[in-house]
Amino acid sequence: QQAVARAGVEADPPHWIVPAAYAFVPVWNKKCPGFAGVQRRSWKDLVNPAWKGKMIIGDVRKSFTYAATWAGMEATLGKDFFPRFVEVTQPAIFFRTEESLQKVMSCEFPIQLWQLSGRVYQRAIADSTLDLGVAWPEEGVVVLGVPMAILKGSKRPNAAKLLMEFLLSEEGMTEFIAGEGVFSLREGFKVPDAVRKYTPEMSRVKAMPVNWGTLTIPEVRRIQGDFRKILKVD
Repeated sequence: QQAVARAGVEADPPHWIVPAAYAFVPVWNKKCPGFAGVQRRSWKDLVNPAWKGKMIIGDVRKSFTYAATWAGMEATLGKDFFPRFVEVTQPAIFFRTEESLQKVMSCEFPIQLWQLSGRVYQRAIADSTLDLGVAWPEEGVVVLGVPMAILKGSKRPNAAKLLMEFLLSEEGMTEFIAGEGVFSLREGFKVPDAVRKYTPEMSRVKAMPVNWGTLTIPEVRRIQGDFRKILKVD
């Protein structure tokens, strides 16, 4: 529970728990022209006129997690961050993380505001020739929990319980993290070295505060409306 509290994610044990989490972070392709020496310490570093027409932003219109990330960043960085970011970089909009990462890898759009560090890890495992940069900005990131529960009325509750017990064990968590490249919220868990290069221990990452209770459906729709207005899309 301490790790969950530090991450700032919601959980309601014993009804549902959050053993893992992830975040959207800046990612770029070091092999693309002009990106070999890029280092990002702050989200504000992304407001760079050199990247006009080279940047991707996730489609907030289609995603609660993008909307939550927008809300958390706006609360920390100020309401002027996204209008300025869009004005300077004029980003392209993509929804799927797989598609947007393909665009980064091909150098069509060499850098993106939000990508899953675990997705980068999986690509790097599959192709060791890739050289993708991942940043963990000093202002923090919005940590998104991966909830877990056994549904009431499940046809095989004992099998579900065994699966959950395995996933929560050190062995099961190691298998899960080694496959997905996400944060583990298991106290004392040692992140595999291959994963740590892309997704460090949660204790080393600053979590942006998010008031999850206010992210109701009307509030998410309001955020999506702001996205449409700022990005000038329908």
